[in-house]
Amino acid sequence: MVWAGVYHNGKTELITVAGNLTSQRYCDEIIEPVVVPFMRQHDVTLFQQDNARPHTARYTQDVLRQNNVQVLPWPARSPDISPIEHLWDHVGRQVRDNHDVENVRDLAHALQQEWARIPLLVIRKIICSMRRRCGAVVAAGGGHTRY
Repeated sequence: MVWAGVYHNGKTELITVAGNLTSQRYCDEIIEPVVVPFMRQHDVTLFQQDNARPHTARYTQDVLRQNNVQVLPWPARSPDISPIEHLWDHVGRQVRDNHDVENVRDLAHALQQEWARIPLLVIRKIICSMRRRCGAVVAAGGGHTRY
């Protein structure tokens, strides 16, 4: 599993997570060492994450609150509007097109390379499309959209 974050002017490092991601590991390996410092350094005021169990666990919510991280409320079923999902798709296509992956180590290396190569323009384009994406989800009554 991998984790990363983006905002209009950039991205975090890509974090590789071996094994299951619990709320404890999510906080210890991602929230406190990566998210909180990144948000402070880049003056990011709102954190968006989906409703995966490690994200919604009471422990995670407590750690976010203790670090004054304001979290954007996220609908229960909303894969069409998560910008990071579209970046994962982009990275996955780049890995398939540009790398021979034979094992997990190769995959982790390829993902790191392709994450590092994502142009800021691609990130901005996806983030700027969010108004249209949200409108499409509303128009579809929460159902599937072309995104």
